[in-house]
Amino acid sequence: MEDKIKQLAQLILDTKIVPKSLRLFLIGEDYWVRIYYGAFSIRVGVREYGFVRNLNLERGAVLDIFAKLEFFVNELIQLKLLGPSHKKGQILDDILQYVDFFSRVRFLKEWDIIDNHLSNLLYQTKQVRNGFAHSWSEDEIKYKGKLIKNNFSDFKQDLEEAWRRLVEIYKKEQEKIDIDKFIDSILKYR
Repeated sequence: MEDKIKQLAQLILDTKIVPKSLRLFLIGEDYWVRIYYGAFSIRVGVREYGFVRNLNLERGAVLDIFAKLEFFVNELIQLKLLGPSHKKGQILDDILQYVDFFSRVRFLKEWDIIDNHLSNLLYQTKQVRNGFAHSWSEDEIKYKGKLIKNNFSDFKQDLEEAWRRLVEIYKKEQEKIDIDKFIDSILKYR
């Protein structure tokens, strides 16, 4: 799988062309590839948990990490319902925007994609995101009953565990993706 992901990433970098119908997200050993209906990004040199470990107690940083976390949850739902690149993927993206995060997590739990422990981690850490999104200052945000500024290391540890487990789950699910099909699709546009 790793070799195929590298092959796809190199092909995209070489051609700078991806079909507008293509939607795909893949995680390699130290990078990820995101193709989204004609646009692409390849992030090389990424340590999966590094940006969680380096997270600061800043509103923008916390909101950014949760945007990525929600993206993973949405991608798992996409894979479960439609597969990696389906013509109705954009419709599901639109629908998921109106489904609250807790309901999306509950779907994954009900489908046995995640377990109770991960579900609880996601619920608890998401409360901090909500605090940053809706509070005047960090002095109003709590994590596990304590002010976040006094409990930030516990929050980061739990967030890193949630992130690590979601990445592991996604890597397992992406094994079902036929990457050759996507390579062929890009080669047609060369």
